[in-house]
Amino acid sequence: MPDRRSIACPGGQTFRETRAEFIASDYEPGPAYHPYATEAFDRLLDLPADSELHLWFEYDLFCQANLWYVLSVLDSRPEPIGKVYRVYPASRKQHDLWRGFGGMDEKALRDCFEKRFLLDAGTIRTGAAMWEAYSQQDFDRMRVLAASPVPGLPYLQEVVEAEIARKTKGHIEKVVQQLQTEGITGFANLFAAFSEREGIYGMGDTQFRRLTVDG
Repeated sequence: MPDRRSIACPGGQTFRETRAEFIASDYEPGPAYHPYATEAFDRLLDLPADSELHLWFEYDLFCQANLWYVLSVLDSRPEPIGKVYRVYPASRKQHDLWRGFGGMDEKALRDCFEKRFLLDAGTIRTGAAMWEAYSQQDFDRMRVLAASPVPGLPYLQEVVEAEIARKTKGHIEKVVQQLQTEGITGFANLFAAFSEREGIYGMGDTQFRRLTVDG
């Protein structure tokens, strides 16, 4: 398996270099991507084989895409980590599951931890394959991978279809236009209404602004 330190991206750059440039050019300055994030990913490659890892990721598209990348890093290791757990917002009810861990108190977070799911090698491989398909925008492959339930990766079909709708149907722009038609104006109001209606995307305010105001 290739080392994820050198994942190739279009143009001959590595994924990490491309991501660092994107963040630097499209978002306000913050902590440097190198070494702030890359060192964290590299530690996943260097963990002892008998380590126990707990991955706290929500159900939405943003979190799941990041989870797929982490699983691709783990899948690239020469030897697997002893135990890899997925911790998700198990305390959430169906009507508000896209709210994730936000607003949970200590008791609810402990409940999520106690309900953590042990990921097997098959799930880790599926996550790695999903990352590859996602990064290549191979929607047919994403649908195939999400067609059957994957232990530890709930709502996979839903987020895959959300990504396809975002990329091929201009879904986010259409929802914003609809909200404006309904009389919702102003960035803060639009973002709140969009988050309530399309929480599946897990979109932050800066990302929403870039796509709908600056984009």
